[in-house]
Amino acid sequence: MFKSRKVITLILASGKGSRFGENIPKQFFKIKRKTILEYSIEIFNNHPLVDEIIIVSIPEFIQKTIRISKKFPKVSKVIPGGATRSISSRNGIAAIENKNSYILIHDSVRPIVPQQLISILIENVEETGAVIPCIKSTDTLIKEENQIVKQFLDRNSILRVQTPQCFKYEIISNAYNLTSNDYIDYPDDSILVMEKLNIPIKVIPGSIQNIKLTTKEDIPIISTLLKQYHLT
Repeated sequence: MFKSRKVITLILASGKGSRFGENIPKQFFKIKRKTILEYSIEIFNNHPLVDEIIIVSIPEFIQKTIRISKKFPKVSKVIPGGATRSISSRNGIAAIENKNSYILIHDSVRPIVPQQLISILIENVEETGAVIPCIKSTDTLIKEENQIVKQFLDRNSILRVQTPQCFKYEIISNAYNLTSNDYIDYPDDSILVMEKLNIPIKVIPGSIQNIKLTTKEDIPIISTLLKQYHLT
């Protein structure tokens, strides 16, 4: 495809992962001699449309992250993250030098992003300036209050949001500029863009293989998928 802008990936590797229950952050957990972070970097480093990768790391693990990143020629910077996801994203965006770019923002603990999904995000971002991958829920969904069901939700209109999410630089940068006095920790970047700029965000189909490592119960599933897709 013709690409009118440079494509820069921000990989957020600054979370502590308290639910994981190990003595290291989950992005540094190893499967088959490689960390989860390495699998994530490798996907973007191997994608032909991605020009540059910036990694936002836990400050205490920044030297380890730098050592890992030396294997990947597209990694241009490793910078420290902040106390929240939003601060870490903002730090990453501030480190971008090329303003005429598309920005992919990805959680490092999703190590099996399909290459085609990345391509489709880049192909669709020009339309609205913001595009996110989502998958349908196969479970019945409820609202609960004090352990009592209050409402059954229509799962046909509710989607599960994934990363990477893709934005024009000026869109995501403007959204974060409006948070300078805002101490809310937004769970992902699309929520921030919608709330601060009120622009339409395009939705494309995500992938069930794009699983997020959250607890130790996810490790066997991720190990199987890594082997299935020849990533180990």
